[in-house]
Amino acid sequence: QIRGNILKINNGANSVERNMKIIGTVKDSTHLRFKIHETCRNTNKIVQTTTLLLRSAAGKKAKEQETIKVNLLRVIFQEAVQRVHALQMRVVEKARAAVKLTDHSTHKPLISFDSDTDQ
Repeated sequence: QIRGNILKINNGANSVERNMKIIGTVKDSTHLRFKIHETCRNTNKIVQTTTLLLRSAAGKKAKEQETIKVNLLRVIFQEAVQRVHALQMRVVEKARAAVKLTDHSTHKPLISFDSDTDQ
């Protein structure tokens, strides 16, 4: 189950990375942002579950070969988590930058207060 979860974490990271490239382009949308958010949330849940599984596996008395496997899985897991975390931070930065760009360049006020035609 730990190996499967690591695969799911890497798949989540790949999905976030792929969708992150769309942020700030004409294909950017609230649906895309929601999809990225859901992927991150689900991936974080898998990370939490896998952390508990690894702690449980490490706490059991096992043969040397099993201990080596658990340690290897832990290293692979840590690398996957670091990658996911870095991607999530990049998504946040890119989303903030895209919002700042659109705020200054494309949004116009809904009501203009410059003219006195309403009187």
